[in-house]
Amino acid sequence: MGVRLMSKLGGAVRDVADTETSCAPGWTSNDTLWISRRRRGAFVWTEIDAHGTETGRTVSGAKDCTDGHPDPLSPVRSDVRVVVERQSEVRWKSFP
Repeated sequence: MGVRLMSKLGGAVRDVADTETSCAPGWTSNDTLWISRRRRGAFVWTEIDAHGTETGRTVSGAKDCTDGHPDPLSPVRSDVRVVVERQSEVRWKSFP
Protein backbone atom coordinates (compact mmCIF):
# COMPACT_ATOMS: atom_id res chain seq x y z
CA MET A 1 0.00 0.00 0.00
CA GLY A 2 1.13 3.51 -0.54
CA VAL A 3 0.31 7.18 -0.18
CA ARG A 4 -0.26 9.12 -3.39
CA LEU A 5 -1.06 12.81 -3.85
CA MET A 6 -2.88 14.68 -6.54
CA SER A 7 -3.82 18.34 -6.91
CA LYS A 8 -7.43 19.13 -6.11
CA LEU A 9 -7.60 20.57 -9.62
CA GLY A 10 -6.63 17.22 -11.14
CA GLY A 11 -3.50 16.31 -13.00
CA ALA A 12 -0.83 13.73 -12.41
CA VAL A 13 -0.81 11.53 -9.32
CA ARG A 14 2.54 11.12 -7.59
CA ASP A 15 3.72 8.49 -5.14
CA VAL A 16 4.79 9.94 -1.81
CA ALA A 17 5.53 6.97 0.47
CA ASP A 18 4.91 3.28 1.08
CA THR A 19 3.01 2.09 4.12
CA GLU A 20 3.08 -1.45 5.46
CA THR A 21 -0.31 -1.29 7.21
CA SER A 22 -3.95 -0.65 6.35
CA CYS A 23 -4.22 2.40 8.63
CA ALA A 24 -5.37 5.59 6.94
CA PRO A 25 -2.80 8.39 6.72
CA GLY A 26 -3.65 11.82 8.08
CA TRP A 27 -2.39 15.36 7.69
CA THR A 28 -0.25 16.92 10.43
CA SER A 29 -0.07 20.31 8.74
CA ASN A 30 -0.43 21.76 5.25
CA ASP A 31 2.68 19.92 4.06
CA THR A 32 3.29 16.97 6.43
CA LEU A 33 1.34 13.82 7.16
CA TRP A 34 1.42 10.74 9.40
CA ILE A 35 1.66 7.27 7.89
CA SER A 36 1.72 3.93 9.66
CA ARG A 37 4.65 1.58 9.13
CA ARG A 38 5.98 -1.66 10.55
CA ARG A 39 9.51 -1.38 11.99
CA ARG A 40 11.33 -4.32 13.58
CA GLY A 41 8.03 -6.11 14.28
CA ALA A 42 6.35 -3.07 15.85
CA PHE A 43 3.88 -0.55 14.46
CA VAL A 44 5.19 3.02 14.19
CA TRP A 45 3.53 6.22 12.96
CA THR A 46 6.05 8.24 10.96
CA GLU A 47 5.68 11.86 9.93
CA ILE A 48 6.69 12.63 6.34
CA ASP A 49 6.57 15.76 4.23
CA ALA A 50 4.62 16.01 0.98
CA HIS A 51 7.75 14.93 -0.94
CA GLY A 52 8.08 11.68 1.04
CA THR A 53 11.01 12.70 3.25
CA GLU A 54 10.77 11.64 6.89
CA THR A 55 10.75 14.58 9.32
CA GLY A 56 12.18 12.56 12.21
CA ARG A 57 8.99 12.53 14.30
CA THR A 58 7.63 9.08 15.19
CA VAL A 59 4.93 7.76 17.53
CA SER A 60 4.36 4.16 18.61
CA GLY A 61 1.30 2.46 17.15
CA ALA A 62 -0.80 -0.41 18.47
CA LYS A 63 -2.02 -2.32 15.41
CA ASP A 64 -2.12 -2.50 11.61
CA CYS A 65 -5.86 -1.73 11.10
CA THR A 66 -6.46 -4.89 9.03
CA ASP A 67 -9.57 -5.54 11.14
CA GLY A 68 -11.15 -2.36 9.73
CA HIS A 69 -10.84 -0.42 12.96
CA PRO A 70 -8.49 2.55 13.47
CA ASP A 71 -5.32 2.34 15.56
CA PRO A 72 -6.19 3.74 19.03
CA LEU A 73 -2.63 5.16 19.33
CA SER A 74 -2.82 6.98 16.00
CA PRO A 75 -1.59 10.59 16.13
CA VAL A 76 -3.95 11.41 13.24
CA ARG A 77 -6.50 13.90 14.49
CA SER A 78 -9.63 14.86 12.64
CA ASP A 79 -12.74 16.82 13.47
CA VAL A 80 -14.74 13.61 13.35
CA ARG A 81 -13.55 10.36 14.87
CA VAL A 82 -15.27 6.99 14.47
CA VAL A 83 -15.76 5.03 17.67
CA VAL A 84 -16.49 1.35 17.18
CA GLU A 85 -18.41 -0.48 19.88
CA ARG A 86 -20.05 -3.89 19.78
CA GLN A 87 -23.12 -4.92 21.71
CA SER A 88 -24.88 -8.25 21.88
CA GLU A 89 -28.46 -8.83 22.85
CA VAL A 90 -30.22 -12.05 23.83
CA ARG A 91 -34.02 -12.22 23.74
CA TRP A 92 -35.89 -15.04 25.40
CA LYS A 93 -39.08 -16.22 23.79
CA SER A 94 -41.56 -18.43 25.58
CA PHE A 95 -43.00 -21.43 23.77
CA PRO A 96 -46.58 -22.62 24.30
